Amino acid sequence: MISLIQHIEYLMMNNDCVVIPGWGALIAQYSESFYNEKSHVIQKPQRQVAFNAAVNHNDGLLAQSLIRRERITYTQAVQCIDQNVESFKKLLAQGDELSFGRLGFFHATSKGHIEFVPFYHETANDEYFGLRSVKFRTLAEIQAEQQAQQQFEQAVAAAMQRRPNHWRRWAQMAASIAVLIGLAVLLSTPIISNQNTNPNYASLNLPQVKKAAPAAPASEWSDAQQAPLAVALPRQALADVHQRAAKKVEAQPDADVATLIDRVGASSGEYFLIISTMSSEKQAQKFIDAQPSLQGRMHLAQSGKRFRVYVARSDDRASLEAIRKMLPQRYQDAWVGN
Repeated sequence: MISLIQHIEYLMMNNDCVVIPGWGALIAQYSESFYNEKSHVIQKPQRQVAFNAAVNHNDGLLAQSLIRRERITYTQAVQCIDQNVESFKKLLAQGDELSFGRLGFFHATSKGHIEFVPFYHETANDEYFGLRSVKFRTLAEIQAEQQAQQQFEQAVAAAMQRRPNHWRRWAQMAASIAVLIGLAVLLSTPIISNQNTNPNYASLNLPQVKKAAPAAPASEWSDAQQAPLAVALPRQALADVHQRAAKKVEAQPDADVATLIDRVGASSGEYFLIISTMSSEKQAQKFIDAQPSLQGRMHLAQSGKRFRVYVARSDDRASLEAIRKMLPQRYQDAWVGN
């Protein structure tokens, strides 16, 4: 059985009405361009296909298309149309949908009526092909965006001015570690005392010279005469100090960076400030749980088969670049992407 769908699609591109005898008519409806005051959008003109079941007489247009394409007689063309219409009705009676190619589809309502749902496709809008709706930005929107951008730049400038305080804390910590190292070295170095335990006092009496007793050989020294020398090794202690200091700094993120991240937000925007990418969601979540400094500010976004871990999202790429430069040292490989 010859299908009518391709013939109907072709005829709808060049005609505003195509009648299917015994079924109904597909009619083109036009809507003019208009301005939407709420969304500030100039909508483009459109041409949509509708269906009217009351118009079902044979005007010969569809039959002529079958005669030219299939090289059959008029009687055979009418029989082909009747066969297709019968198959359409049986399909809807079974509760199925009837697809009409790129034009739309038919289905039966609960009351037994035939309803057509059109598809939006450029074949139905050939006269307006390439036209797009145009959105205008109001003066209030432009001023609000400029004000928000100015406030953000001021916040970034203020944060950059307060940035030396962060380095001052690092310098103080380094000085504290240096003091601890000096104290450890000083306390671990033995002090040898050469003080004479038998001092001579001024006297008018002549000193009595005694014969010096021979020194005992080293092999006869007792354990009590040997003073043990205990030297503390500060390496492990210094390593613990370094580790505790690093954890303390990592656990307290820069308040200025956190404020800027919260100001920009992460809910919408074309660009992302990406910290890392993982091949699975489980790996990405494990990475987020292992980051104490930005806990609660990391989010997931799937890009193809990869999962991105990002902390901020915005349409302003410069704002994200400014935040990226202020991230802690361990996130120096972060980048801005879309």
